[in-house]
Amino acid sequence: MARRKIQREEKYTFEKEGQSVTGKLIEIGQYEFPRDGGVAVVGRYVLANDDGRLVVLGTSELDSMMAQVTMGETIEIKYTHATTTGSGRPFKHWDVEVIEDEPEEAK
Repeated sequence: MARRKIQREEKYTFEKEGQSVTGKLIEIGQYEFPRDGGVAVVGRYVLANDDGRLVVLGTSELDSMMAQVTMGETIEIKYTHATTTGSGRPFKHWDVEVIEDEPEEAK
């Protein structure tokens, strides 16, 4: 009987400016969490790379950038810096790049 191993998903946490992760976008969903007596919703992105399956949780800025990425594309998400909102919350800023394959004739 054939078997298929289920891969563990690990949440990838960006802690330092300049930190990045690269992988193929294989799943897009939503993540809900309590905030200010209500519920906030951000994107939940699963990337596959040589390390396995990594879950990246969105922010308002990251979610708007990820809306431009197509499922199956290989991307790099980089945490560039943080600022503080008017309400005193930290606000992370991002760079997202799609890594495109080079055409065969360019290799």
